[in-house]
Amino acid sequence: MKVFFINSFFSAGGPPRIVDGIIQAIHRHGDECVLAAGRETPPDNVPVVHVGGPLNKYRHWLASYWLDAQGLCSAEATRDLIRAMEQYHPDVIHLHNLHGYYLHIEVLFAYLK
Repeated sequence: MKVFFINSFFSAGGPPRIVDGIIQAIHRHGDECVLAAGRETPPDNVPVVHVGGPLNKYRHWLASYWLDAQGLCSAEATRDLIRAMEQYHPDVIHLHNLHGYYLHIEVLFAYLK
């Protein structure tokens, strides 16, 4: 099985620990996974797709703050993420922590639909 995780960050708090536990279980069963992270880099044992970059996050934050557009920016970064998913051909796309100034949720959900 191939799992593609989408998570905003990976270093602190409950959501990263949950994803790390799931990744370890996937590896124990001999399956594979990729983690798309909006911030930071996961451990070396997981291939990663970086979503956007520092400038993208800053622009997204500004638009969210001034235009109340949280989750409605970063369309190009989200399209890049979708291209990465299409190349990977996952069996499961695990959505985990989509907030954090890195995704355009309408573009992502239109693709998933």
